[in-house]
Parts: sequence; C-alpha cells; structure tokens
Amino acid sequence: WDAKRELESQVEPVSPDPQVAKFLHRRFLAHDPVCLLRMAEQLLTETDRVDEVAALGLPTLAVWGPDDDTWPPVLQADMARRLGARTAVVEGAGHSPAADRPAETAAALLAFWAEVDATG
Repeated sequence: WDAKRELESQVEPVSPDPQVAKFLHRRFLAHDPVCLLRMAEQLLTETDRVDEVAALGLPTLAVWGPDDDTWPPVLQADMARRLGARTAVVEGAGHSPAADRPAETAAALLAFWAEVDATG
C-alpha cells in the first residue's frame, strides 16, 4: 500500500479526501493479491469492444472526472463518441467520480435515467 501511494502521490493532481483514502486503503488490503494481479492482466490484454457495444443501440452514458490520471479524459471522450453516448464530466473529480463527487455523479446518473425513461 505504501509503495502504491508513493507512486500515486507523484502524479495525482490532488490527494484523495481522507475518508476516501481510508476506504481505498481498506479495500486494497481486503483484496486477494492474485485477484489484483488477474485484474491488472485483464486490463492490459482486454480487446477493445466499444464498437461491439455501440452496435447494440442501447442508451449509454460515459461519466468521468477531468482530473482522471488513470484513463485520460481524451480517451474517455473518444470512447463516448464511438459509443454515441451521452457524457457527464464531473468537475473536481479524478478517476472515481462517485467517490470524489458523489452528489454530482448521482445527479448525472439520475438525469440520464430520467431522459432514458422519458424517451423509452
């Protein structure tokens, strides 16, 4: 955990809120190391399936924080464009908008669901 945080602190624009940091620490330590390894392998080798998802024609929403230091916002915007997705950029958020700005993220989701519900 300490090594991970040391690396992250060198690139993150803002340190996480103490409550979020405590949650992330607990979650990290609760994971099975083999699970973390497999998730990393999956992220590095997964085939791009955005076009396949887009072909389903389902309403989609892409939500991200402009300070995401894991997946650059420009890549997320491109994915949203390829999906034909609505977008919600949650100001003041990084990689985890739901943790960084829960109220704003919830509002974006509620607006999306209301729009989808209204249009069928």
